[in-house]
Amino acid sequence: MYSLQKIPDTQIEYLILNAVNLSHTEIAKIMNKSLEAVKKYFNLLTAELNVSTRSELVYYCTTNGIVKHPKIYDKSAN
Repeated sequence: MYSLQKIPDTQIEYLILNAVNLSHTEIAKIMNKSLEAVKKYFNLLTAELNVSTRSELVYYCTTNGIVKHPKIYDKSAN
């Protein structure tokens, strides 16, 4: 497993935003980065984590605790 300590904060931010299924254009606007920079984050991370698609990247990050999805609490369910 890739060490979370080795991932720069900007790339962690990218991983979080990627996990909520935003486009790279939307991620670039939120991060105040160029589209090219965001694509560079994707390319670096997929190469380092040995995945090839955005969905594989989300799966890797959620199964390895890098990104956590919030639990949904339904007050009406008993």
